[in-house]
Formats: sequence, structure tokens, C-alpha cells
Amino acid sequence: MLIGWGFLLPMGALVARFFKHRPNGKWFQIHRICQVVGLLVATIGWVIALVNFTALSDVGQATHRHAVCGMVTMILGLLQPLNAIVRPHAPEEGEDKPTARLVWEILHKGNGYITLLLAVATIILGTTVLPEPSDQRTFQIAYGAGCIGVLVLAVIYMMVDKKKYPLA
Repeated sequence: MLIGWGFLLPMGALVARFFKHRPNGKWFQIHRICQVVGLLVATIGWVIALVNFTALSDVGQATHRHAVCGMVTMILGLLQPLNAIVRPHAPEEGEDKPTARLVWEILHKGNGYITLLLAVATIILGTTVLPEPSDQRTFQIAYGAGCIGVLVLAVIYMMVDKKKYPLA
């Protein structure tokens, strides 16, 4: 789940935000791959957690807070592909954007960003329940620096790439 929610799903959101300058809808293809693989990996981790752990019944414990936040994150995350299925088509070149498309974009982007923020909170809560307290801070710093570093490098790459493929 750390890979899905900490890297792949944020990467897909960044691609959708910063890579639209690429021709032939390349941004959408990369966005869809990142989101599908990221959500699939996260869903596998979620099922494993539901089957093997009892955190949802540990009311009052840190593990319970992590589990509840994780449940909300996963439910909102799983709504995104359903949202994509009902996506109104984009307007043709020169046409105005229909209201249904505008509303859909706001809901899709808003739910996606909120879910990613909840995922960050869930990851922080989850990494505070590591068995060995001395490992918690080290893991959090290493994981956070690694994910943020890779995502920042990806954004820098996309900005440099934009000079090669300016919007027409």
C-alpha cells in the first residue's frame, strides 16, 4: 500500500496535472496506467490487511485510527474508477465545455486530491505503529524523503519536457 498510495497514485495525479503538453493524449495513457496499477496494488494490500489484521476492532488504539482512515481512503479511492466510467466526453476543439463535464472534472479532481491527502495521513498513522519505536522515525524519514524526492524529480522532468513539446 505504501507503493500504491505513496508513489503510483500521486505520480498519476502529477502526470494529469503537469504532463498535458504531450501530444496524442500521452498524459492520459500514463495517468490511467499509474492509477490502475496503484489502485490495484493498494487494493491487494487492503484485502491482505482486512484478512490478516484486527485493527478495526482495536478501538482507541493507534492501529484503529490507521484502519479507519485507511478504510475511508480506500473507499474514496475505489470510487475514482467508477467516476471515470461515467465521465462525460470532452468537448471538441473550439467548443465550450458542457456543465456536466465541468462538474465531473471538479468532482474527479477534488475526490482525487482529498483521497491523496487522506492517504498521506493514513501512511503517517500506519508508520507510527511499527513494532520497534526506534525504527519509526527512521522509516518515516527515509520513506517520506524517498517518495517526495522521486515525485519532485518527476515534476522537474515534466517541466523540462514541456519545453520540448509546447502546447500548440
